[in-house]
Amino acid sequence: MEQAQQEKVYMERLPLVAMQIRSALGNIYYGMQKLAPADERDEDPILDANAAMLYHGYFRLLRLAKNLESASMLNRKELLPTENTDLKVWLDEIIREAEEMVCEERYAITAVNEPWLSQALWQLLSNALKACSAGGKVTVTLAVQKPHVLIKVKDTGCGIPADRQEMLFRWHMRPMTLDYVAGGVGLGLPLAHQIARLHGGQLLLNSREGQGTTATIALPMVRALGTLGENIEDYTGGFQRVLLELADALPDEAFLAKHLDE
Repeated sequence: MEQAQQEKVYMERLPLVAMQIRSALGNIYYGMQKLAPADERDEDPILDANAAMLYHGYFRLLRLAKNLESASMLNRKELLPTENTDLKVWLDEIIREAEEMVCEERYAITAVNEPWLSQALWQLLSNALKACSAGGKVTVTLAVQKPHVLIKVKDTGCGIPADRQEMLFRWHMRPMTLDYVAGGVGLGLPLAHQIARLHGGQLLLNSREGQGTTATIALPMVRALGTLGENIEDYTGGFQRVLLELADALPDEAFLAKHLDE
């Protein structure tokens, strides 16, 4: 019981850490704009490439701050409020700029909390892209298997070693060794798992080392009587959401001036 209370206090403090990171990032962003103005980046490829590395780091820290702020969700017990959403439209909007989509259903309307479910899907996409080497493939599928809707993110990447799979959804069990933290602090999958659970669903992983991973968000097909009243503040800063959500998986080139202006 004492350990559970300590974990609760720890999770509640992480948003305060996120607030401090965001405050520092505001100054960093202002400095980057002064050091590498957009008009000069357009005319100087070397300046643009160097600035892209800075912006890449900026977006990775911004993504980290977002995950830290969301960490308090891991202690939540009650289900999320939801509203009826056409998941095909929602899914198509998220991945239209990123990956191949396979969806045979004309529509798949169920009650979800769209902002939180979007965050879960972006986490899975980021993990899948990081797992793939050059020439790898990420496929997103949407299927209706009543009484459930299944959202699958499948990659042809390196797969997850069997001895690490048990702790993937339990962030506090993940060792903070260099080989574990190289790809991030490990909040992504626990958050995605918790978000699925708070929809009355679950997140399933099927992974074989060397053959790839399939992550499945299984949601109940239900209808809501009303619409959502709460909103999650958008921290993309006016940039493309894909740059923030996939910052850990994208190369420096994705942050060249021509992409930031799109």
